[in-house]
Amino acid sequence: MVQVAGFSNSVEAEMAMGFLQNQGIECQVVGAKEYASHVVGGTIGNYRLLVKPEQVPLAEGLLKGLQQPSENAADSETSKAKGQHVTADLFQKAVVLSLISFFMLPVIGNIFAVYNAMVFIRGSEKSPLNLLKFAFIMALQVLFLMGAYHLYTRNS
Repeated sequence: MVQVAGFSNSVEAEMAMGFLQNQGIECQVVGAKEYASHVVGGTIGNYRLLVKPEQVPLAEGLLKGLQQPSENAADSETSKAKGQHVTADLFQKAVVLSLISFFMLPVIGNIFAVYNAMVFIRGSEKSPLNLLKFAFIMALQVLFLMGAYHLYTRNS
């Protein structure tokens, strides 16, 4: 089977698979959740939509039709609201992972907190508030690393 699309959310991948299957295209989704999704919940991960090689052009055409931007203003407002919701979720995850990382799994928690913060800042508009949120996450990471260093050196 050949990959026709990639998704960072299992729900979107399953919806695309269902759409193609309803059109008579044999397909499957393969992939896995990110570690952070297991810790704080969610469906973020790396998912690939696969179809038979002979059905690739048809599947790509159908998926491209789904991704065409709508001229409808209500649709654009819905998309904008959805994008804001996704970036808000990423910010929340980054904060939660930062806090969790101080007490449990410090290295893994810090890595995923920084990762979610990076995805948040890339996917959001570059407003002063969003830049402040990003700086807050990075400051948490520095504070936690300094605290861990202090605890480690004090006990050595």
